[in-house]
Amino acid sequence: MTGVDLSGDFLTQARALAEEAGVSVDLWAGDMRNPEPDEQSFDGAFCFGNSLPYLDRTGLQRFFGALQRAIRPGGKLAVDTGCAAESILPTLQRQRWHRFGDIVVLSAATYVAEESRVDIDYTFMQGGVTETRPASSYVFTAAELKRLLTDAGFAVLSLNGGIAGERFELATPRLVLTARRE
Repeated sequence: MTGVDLSGDFLTQARALAEEAGVSVDLWAGDMRNPEPDEQSFDGAFCFGNSLPYLDRTGLQRFFGALQRAIRPGGKLAVDTGCAAESILPTLQRQRWHRFGDIVVLSAATYVAEESRVDIDYTFMQGGVTETRPASSYVFTAAELKRLLTDAGFAVLSLNGGIAGERFELATPRLVLTARRE
């Protein structure tokens, strides 16, 4: 098992969990926007969580192309994302308040249609101090993701609403997509 993440903290946590479980893993710091895996070195790959929305169309094409090169013919790919357009746009709240212990967070979201992007300003309030940080997430329909994968040399096997094979439809919170490298 090989794991790649940009976050050193996540890699440290993954190493500790692997050691605790008694399994051997190869973990290294890397940026999915600039992948350089060895050719046909993996039987499969997965991308779970909130990673895909950081990539625009060009970045996603590059990422899927790198995965195609890294996975052996017949190998599988699984993608789990909560940012498919069908998932996020029907339930997008313009403003939401969250509390994490003594930190209060306001997220203010705007959908930028001409860019297929959600821009969010996160305002953090703690002990009288307020700080705002912007974030952006690109949004792709399930059909667009399927086309991008097909163009990269994958055959899309399924589009589901969860890992148990739930139906994916409008407002389903997650898209779980599986594909095979041709």
